[in-house]
Amino acid sequence: FLWLQQQTWGDWLYFVHVQAAWSRGPSIPFAPLFNLDVSVDHHLFYLAAVAVFVLAARKKSNLAYLVLAGALLLLPQLTGSLRSIHRLLVGNFPLYPFAVEQLAARTWLRRGCVAGALVGLAILSNRWGAGMWPN
Repeated sequence: FLWLQQQTWGDWLYFVHVQAAWSRGPSIPFAPLFNLDVSVDHHLFYLAAVAVFVLAARKKSNLAYLVLAGALLLLPQLTGSLRSIHRLLVGNFPLYPFAVEQLAARTWLRRGCVAGALVGLAILSNRWGAGMWPN
């Protein structure tokens, strides 16, 4: 992705620099975690993804997946805001195979995650359809 940005726009960190259009700018990593201008679920989503990443690292998961997942977790931190974290975490696919491995033998936990995700999807879809946050 960095190479593509360099080839297309001549800037390795184009994604970070273009954030100025949304009043976001480059920041030091983890500073957005202390910025409370967004609702708490943005922080919870990010911390849950970091927890899955740390667990994957402890279990010595595939190194290439860990490097990519770590870079994808660091990227939203460089934009100065966690406002887009829901969308950015969808693209962090290396976390999904590891989560699936961990939940394969834990049926109750897997079903709980699916149920919680469906409830969250229903609530957020309803709010979006009504023109409320997270528009």
